[in-house]
Amino acid sequence: MMDDHAIPAVVTSVDVPTVVLDGGTRPWLTAAADAVAETLPRAHRQTLAGQQHNVDATAIAPALITHFTS
Repeated sequence: MMDDHAIPAVVTSVDVPTVVLDGGTRPWLTAAADAVAETLPRAHRQTLAGQQHNVDATAIAPALITHFTS
């Protein structure tokens, strides 16, 4: 996100599978993750319930394994 909170238009040209994660503990971050996922053409959106910025490895590992093996 930029200073004006807008997602740059160039994001729509990112053509690689992308996982967009949040922890569901900060509504403004969840909203930002939703906006990014809606903008990226090949995004997969997931919330890792209860996770803060320092995500527990056991919480993020399954999401990353799924992303990189599908």
